[in-house]
This record gives sequence, structure tokens and C-alpha cells, in this order.
Amino acid sequence: MGLLDERKTDVGVIEGRFIKAKLQQYGEDVLKSSKKHRRINRFSSSKWDTGSISVSDNAVDYRILAPMRFVDMKTRKSRGYTRGTRKIPGGKKKKKNYPVHNKPTMVHKKFLVKSLSFGFTEEVKQQFRALAEKEDFTKI
Repeated sequence: MGLLDERKTDVGVIEGRFIKAKLQQYGEDVLKSSKKHRRINRFSSSKWDTGSISVSDNAVDYRILAPMRFVDMKTRKSRGYTRGTRKIPGGKKKKKNYPVHNKPTMVHKKFLVKSLSFGFTEEVKQQFRALAEKEDFTKI
């Protein structure tokens, strides 16, 4: 039996629902944590609140503003240039960083991996099986 055939069985469908639920929970947790970190660091403009999460079968699509990734960086690379009469040397420069993207994403990713690895127990299988049966009855 191939992987595609295995996904169509009862256990595969239940496992797919479990994965989708965990990914959805991960996305909501990341957005909530990121919003909390932005509020702590005084990002008051509404343009920073445009992040969104969408979950398909086995994938999470996390969309944020591009500048948010750069706000999170601790250093930046710059070329040497002259500002007026003062020469600025090139290389890595330290800058003020705000952990609004990478920290929430990576912290919650660690818990996602643990819950996907060890969270699919028999009790969880029974809960998702009951949920699947309830949804099948409502479709009829």
C-alpha cells in the first residue's frame, strides 16, 4: 500500500485532521505571540497588524510584512560610504532589534514538533474519530 492509499484510510484521515488542527493552533499561537511582542516593543501603527495564517492539508502559509523580518535582525551589513565629510566603514553593524518575528515563530515551532511527534495518542485518535463521525452524520 502506497502513501497516497494510506492517507485515504480511516487512520490516515484522522491523522490528517489531527495535523491540520495542530497547524491551525500553531498559526494562531504565533500570531498572538507576535502581536504581544509588538505591543511590548511599542509597534503602535496598524500596518504591523497585517499578518495572516492559512492552513491547507499539511502546510502553513504565514504571511507578514517584509520589514518585520528586518526589524528582528540584530545586525545589518553595510557597504562603506561617505556621509558628508565623514567616512563610514563597511561591514557588520549592530542595531537595535525587536523580537517580533523569529522568536515567536521558533518558540512555537519547537512545541509544534513535540505535539506532532508525541501527541497522536489513542485518546486523541478516539476524539478525532468521534468528531469525524459527528460531521458525517450532520452531512446526511
